Amino acid sequence: MASVNPPAGVVKLYALIAETIRCGQAASVAARARMLQLRVNAIAAREAGRYPREPRPPEDGPLSEWCCSRCGSRRKCDFNYSGSYMRTVVFEDGDAVLRIPRLRCRCGGNVPGDFEPMLCRYQRHWYDLMLAAVGLIVEGMSLRAARRHFARLGVYVGLSSLARAVGRFEDVDINAEIGKRMVEALSLDAAFWRVEGDSRAHLYAHEVRERDEPLVRDGREVAWHQTGKVLGIGLAMDETQQAWQDLLADMVSAGVVDSSAELFVTSDGNQGLLSAVEMELPWAVLQRCVWHIGYRTRSKIVNAKHRDALERDALWVFNADSVEAARGRLGRFMARWREREPEAAASVGRKFMQGVEYLRHPERKVRPRTAAISERYNQEAKRRFRPGRSFGSERNLRAMTRLLALRHNCIIDRTDWLEHAARWRWDQPVPLTTAYQHESRPAPLYTNGGT
Repeated sequence: MASVNPPAGVVKLYALIAETIRCGQAASVAARARMLQLRVNAIAAREAGRYPREPRPPEDGPLSEWCCSRCGSRRKCDFNYSGSYMRTVVFEDGDAVLRIPRLRCRCGGNVPGDFEPMLCRYQRHWYDLMLAAVGLIVEGMSLRAARRHFARLGVYVGLSSLARAVGRFEDVDINAEIGKRMVEALSLDAAFWRVEGDSRAHLYAHEVRERDEPLVRDGREVAWHQTGKVLGIGLAMDETQQAWQDLLADMVSAGVVDSSAELFVTSDGNQGLLSAVEMELPWAVLQRCVWHIGYRTRSKIVNAKHRDALERDALWVFNADSVEAARGRLGRFMARWREREPEAAASVGRKFMQGVEYLRHPERKVRPRTAAISERYNQEAKRRFRPGRSFGSERNLRAMTRLLALRHNCIIDRTDWLEHAARWRWDQPVPLTTAYQHESRPAPLYTNGGT
């Protein structure tokens, strides 16, 4: 189709939008480059004791943190400016070239400059680019999609650089402090993720809170609890008793849970998990997830036509108002299914006492009968981990699990999770080099004898 030429004096809207975006990106990059250049110049002037073309500092003045590579002198009066070299720094939406001052000693040796942590040695990608990459990847973008995103902004970032940016947060604080409020209920679960051709068990412990008002659907109350913070996470080769004991022991030592307060724990039927709870949280009431009880019967059913009906009936048994009512439902359940599906019916009967613990403690406000909160969190992780298919290193998997937990907790606190991660990673004292406002002296006038 032939393009339509606009009349004279008419500008197409997209051309105006594109030009505005380009100008904004260029101005942003230029402003950040100017800021960095001023800080680099100020750091060099602090270590040299002066700016270029200013008088030397006195010989008895303070020593510099930098030293000559030849004679080892740290006296600022021995240092001279010797030009500069160019260094490219890549920001989130473009790159810029900085002029890094060179210093030489009187003996002729070089004085290597150290501009860390603001500008680390051999660092090309600046911190805003790293944070932007981490934010995109944790929100569910794959490494290749993140690379294409930056390419549209004119910035090239390799896949390994993106992976390293995420890996730097492998030990980030997940901000799970609960203050003076005691945890009343926990939901424990685990998931498995591929890493380096193998798999790792991602263990996590959720706080369960009571809703201010029950969740109502179609005029019926369907939920009385809501998700709380992720209080503990861990990685292990498998979901073993020792792995769960390590996680729960860390939570106890950190004061997240206390033996002086009542605790209600809901989990699936993993034997390692159940044993770990009995070992590390012996005062807690342990509730077996009734959804898992019903769902596990499907693998024991002989006739596939019975799966949905038997699972529905198993859940009906545990949704009673009291232990006596649940026991009556169990009798009717057994009368219906014992002959047709003996193994599945026997499975529900064996787990009955574990599934009605929540009915034995009506005095407790928070007593969830399913681990649905942990399952929903697991689905959230799947949506974000699926674009990556698998992790190239355990370090990256650890970083992603912690960043995801941090994101979840900060949403509950209504704070910015990315800012929290950045402060944890880079919040360290930095010299205030911009406090000194330099004004260059006018250059001396050279003459040829007055002619």
